[in-house]
Amino acid sequence: MRRLVTIFVWILALYALGSGQSEATKVDEFGKVNCDDFLARADNFFIALNNNPTARGFFVINGDDNHKGAPLAYSHLLDDAIAARRYDPSRVEIVHAASSQGVGASFWLVPPGASIPTSWSSEWDFTLPPKSKPFIWTSGFAEMCGSPPNVALLTKYLGANPGARIHVVIHAATRRNRRAGLVEAKAALNGIPSNRIRYFYRKLAGYVIPINDYWFVPKKS
Repeated sequence: MRRLVTIFVWILALYALGSGQSEATKVDEFGKVNCDDFLARADNFFIALNNNPTARGFFVINGDDNHKGAPLAYSHLLDDAIAARRYDPSRVEIVHAASSQGVGASFWLVPPGASIPTSWSSEWDFTLPPKSKPFIWTSGFAEMCGSPPNVALLTKYLGANPGARIHVVIHAATRRNRRAGLVEAKAALNGIPSNRIRYFYRKLAGYVIPINDYWFVPKKS
């Protein structure tokens, strides 16, 4: 039923754009979703973008200063969908909108000449509150939500939190696999200063390939 509603909204969006409407059109809106649900919604959005090549696509993340993990969680979902579908990432811009109604996100199509809502902003305060605990950034154990680290977003988090580091835990069964995991991690974090990264190894029997976990570790207060 939810998929049918999403498709219906998408059809309305196509009709509005095709009829010459010069306003931003919301294609879909949702709160917390799992990987499968998000991928289905993203597929509909990508189709709408492909059918409107002159329109700009926007992924709007809602939240406030009490929900600073929202950009990370939703950005990861979009990264995964773009990677899974090999979609052009330049077609979709991520913006944020302050909201006191909790966390959520939405897809929008903006035709040529249409104005962007003033509440949308490409900036976000990534400063974490004091005594924040380390949290998983992305994990190789995830099946669908396991995209490589978003270096651009990670750089913003590190810049807003001096003293924070990235800890990479490399799960591997052999020394050879450890080296392979290290090479993979360094390539994934290319552009991040080496003094902000620490590497750890954990023996993991039964796996023929290394699996990397990336943690964001705030500075201890």
